[in-house]
Amino acid sequence: MELVEILRKSKSYFSIIPDETTDVSTEKQLGICVVYFDESDMKIVTRFFDMVSVVDSTANRLYQAIRMGNIIGYSSDTTNVMFGEQHSVVSLVKQDVPHVLAVKCSCHLIHLCSSYACQKLSTSLEDLCRNVYSHFSRSSLRQKEYQQFQEFVLCVVMFSPNQMVVVRIVC
Repeated sequence: MELVEILRKSKSYFSIIPDETTDVSTEKQLGICVVYFDESDMKIVTRFFDMVSVVDSTANRLYQAIRMGNIIGYSSDTTNVMFGEQHSVVSLVKQDVPHVLAVKCSCHLIHLCSSYACQKLSTSLEDLCRNVYSHFSRSSLRQKEYQQFQEFVLCVVMFSPNQMVVVRIVC
C-alpha cells in the first residue's frame, strides 16, 4: 500500500519531521519524514515522505509545503524559522492543530552541543591527539605495548593510533 493511502486512512495518525536544505544548485528543498503506526505490521514506522522544492525558506512557505491531515506530532531542528516563538512553522502548525505535540529534534540539539563544545576545546588537546598518534604510529613495538596497556586496564576499545586523526577531524 502506498504511504499516502496509509496516511489518508481515517485512523492513521502520524507525526512529521521536516528539515530544510539548499541543494548543490542552490534550490531550497524541504525533506519530510513521517512516523506512523502500521496496523498491518503492528509497529511504529518512520518513512521518507517527500522532498518538496520551496521558493524560499520562510515559515509560511515551509508550512504551506506540509500537508496537515491527521498530524499529532512535529519535530524539527531548532532554527527560528522552524521552532521560533514568534512566527515559525511550529507556531503555524499549532494554530491549525492545537493538540500537536511539538518536540525539538534531539539529533540537532546534540549536534549543536557537540559543535559548541569542540569550539571550546583547547588546541593543546588537538596537539595531544597528534602527538599520541605520532608516538605510536611509527613503531610496531610501541603499538604492541599500547595494546597490552589496553588489555591491562580492561578497556573495551580505545583508539588505535590510526584513529587519532579522526578525533581531530571530528572536533
